Amino acid sequence: MTLRESLDALREGPALVADLPGDEVDVERLVSHLVAHGFSGGVHLADRDTESLLWISDGAPRDVWFFESGGSEAALSGVLGHDLFHQMAARGGTVSVLISEPPRPVAMPPTPVLDPPPISETIQGPAPVPQSVAAPEPAKTAPTPVREPQRVEEVPDTGPAASPRVEPSIPEPPSHPWAAILEDVAERVARHRGPKLAARFTAALDAALAAHGGRLEGGRVVAPELSESTWRIVVEAACAPITAVAGRAFVDRTIAAADREVRVLQAGTSGRR
Repeated sequence: MTLRESLDALREGPALVADLPGDEVDVERLVSHLVAHGFSGGVHLADRDTESLLWISDGAPRDVWFFESGGSEAALSGVLGHDLFHQMAARGGTVSVLISEPPRPVAMPPTPVLDPPPISETIQGPAPVPQSVAAPEPAKTAPTPVREPQRVEEVPDTGPAASPRVEPSIPEPPSHPWAAILEDVAERVARHRGPKLAARFTAALDAALAAHGGRLEGGRVVAPELSESTWRIVVEAACAPITAVAGRAFVDRTIAAADREVRVLQAGTSGRR
């Protein structure tokens, strides 16, 4: 089941509130209120180009799911995901609060996340068991289970993917100089964690850029114009090997330090012109 299929199924279930105008809701206060009251479910934001869903469970905000109208989707965690979620909240749109326990890990698209393969195997593992049990039972119930509605839900997903309207324009311009930041991160990882981890980072970065029409060329990031949410997906995928070895806190500190360094250099360059 993809993230989109899971979200569509979730939106058919109960909601605390649905489709409130985003400019009338303080999303940050709403999230704090839900966390304080032990709420379990998701805060859903939607505008013309993007959607996001912040999961809340065990008294804390968890992963954030992101969807773009071109069909791309990703699950982000930590500071990157929450920061992007609140940036999207500031753009308006609609806000819903959906009631549900956070789902089991979901099979992820190939680009953004590097560790779903074992998860997808565990999801697919139990599936044959119900089918084998159902075979001796009445054969008429086999075509009817819940999978037919899911087939129907796949049809609308092709609509936005086929729509060319989003391609020429960027729905949300980048708020960070990500190309320069990622180049600086590679140097910092090599300096503080060694060349092997730096090589794993650059390989993951090259693969993440390639999925969006970019590449690494002589250590430099070459990429077309990408939206802020797409850059965040690239950053999360590239940093996954670092997170696995050095932890999320190290990744967040390294990105923040690289961001400050790049902005100082850019400010100095523009001041000399």
